[in-house]
Amino acid sequence: NDMTKNPDDYKAGDIVTYYMPNGWLSKTHIGIVAAEKNLAGVPLIIHNRGWGVQAEDWLFAEKITGHFRYGGRR
Repeated sequence: NDMTKNPDDYKAGDIVTYYMPNGWLSKTHIGIVAAEKNLAGVPLIIHNRGWGVQAEDWLFAEKITGHFRYGGRR
């Protein structure tokens, strides 16, 4: 559950949760880190903010409350 501001810490497939104080349906949000990155090397986020699923340059747009990575079966 590492919530750093270093974009290199976020890998494709990671789950990121957010607190959105101005959210109109919910104050919480969830996204998946994409393999694609912006020009600065920050991964895009795949999510749906109410108008369909999109990949956006949004990783650090709101307060991150959780960062999770599936470790596979043990």
